[in-house]
Amino acid sequence: MSKTIEQMYPKGNATKKRKQRRSDRIASKGCELEDVLQKAANKLYNDLGIKHIRIPQKIFSFIYESGICPKWFKIMFGVAFGGMSDNILLLKSGKFICIELKKEDGTQQANQRNFSKEVGEDNYYLCRSIDEIIDVLKNYGVVV
Repeated sequence: MSKTIEQMYPKGNATKKRKQRRSDRIASKGCELEDVLQKAANKLYNDLGIKHIRIPQKIFSFIYESGICPKWFKIMFGVAFGGMSDNILLLKSGKFICIELKKEDGTQQANQRNFSKEVGEDNYYLCRSIDEIIDVLKNYGVVV
C-alpha cells in the first residue's frame, strides 16, 4: 500500500527540523547571524516608530540566483543598489542614518565601503549588535 503525501510529509515536521538546524548553526558560530540581527533591528525600529527602508534579501536572491532575470537587468540592479546599507532610517528631524549590519566576524565589501563614502561618514554606521544600533539612535536624539 502506498503512502499519501500527508503521510510522507507531515505538516510542520520540515519547519521544526529547519529551525533546529538554524539554532544549531547559531550556537556553533557563537554569534548572531545577520538575519537574526536584522529581525531584531526591524522590531526595534517598529517599536520606536522609526520609518526605515530595507530591500529584503529575498529580492536580491531572486534577481541574482534565478534564471529569470536577464544579465543586463542584474548589472543595472547591481549598479543601482550595490553596496547599499541594510537599513536606511528616516528620522522625524529630517535626517537619515544608514546602518549596515554585520555579524561579529563579518567584513564590509568594497562596494559597501564606497557607499559609506558617498553618503558621508556622519550618516553611515556599521553595527554588530542591537546595543550598537541603540547607541547610534541615542546620538541622533532618538528616545529609546
